[in-house]
Amino acid sequence: MGAGEGVTFPCVQNIVKFWVPADVRTRALTLIYSGGTMGTILALVTAPLIIKSLGWPAVFEIYGSLGLFWTIAWQKLVSDTPPMVQQQQQQRQQQLLQAAAPQQTQHTDVQ
Repeated sequence: MGAGEGVTFPCVQNIVKFWVPADVRTRALTLIYSGGTMGTILALVTAPLIIKSLGWPAVFEIYGSLGLFWTIAWQKLVSDTPPMVQQQQQQRQQQLLQAAAPQQTQHTDVQ
């Protein structure tokens, strides 16, 4: 968890930079980081209930399944930059490639 989760906060900062307008970034980051804390509190409250009703292995199975589901959903739905920015980057890349391509000129034979 430590090594894998260690990159979370820098990645969140980068995603927020592209997805959230500058005037509300602080509020968005506050909500994101407090969500992590709230998740920990929720897990600490629900874990004893799960253990009591389903046994201790169920805690790992349930939380692991939720984590796997979250990871799959995140990979499918989230990107580093919004689609509009991606499209602009692709257009700019095409412009640069076209500008760098050698220009074909018509040669005429001079006699």
